[in-house]
Amino acid sequence: MTPDGGPILFLDVDGTLLPYGGDPAGRLLVAGVGPRLGALLCELVWATTWGEQANDELADADRQWVRTQHAGAAFLRQVQPYRGVTDEDLAALEDWLQWR
Repeated sequence: MTPDGGPILFLDVDGTLLPYGGDPAGRLLVAGVGPRLGALLCELVWATTWGEQANDELADADRQWVRTQHAGAAFLRQVQPYRGVTDEDLAALEDWLQWR
């Protein structure tokens, strides 16, 4: 949570905003995602330096880490790295932020 109690969104860039596949130099951001992320009622934190720890999936270890490190409500969602974030993913996040 932010100091004012608001939610924080840790957002991975590779595979989420920049889907994998094809020529890495030609990868493009998911269309239209910028304004939609900017409108979310949370603080955005760019998670871009996973290095060798990156695994592109949510596992029990990730869920356990969140439970032990964060006492508040948490929303974990798997984004398919070759597709990137979708309207459905963003709608689920928007719903969770509205009703948390």
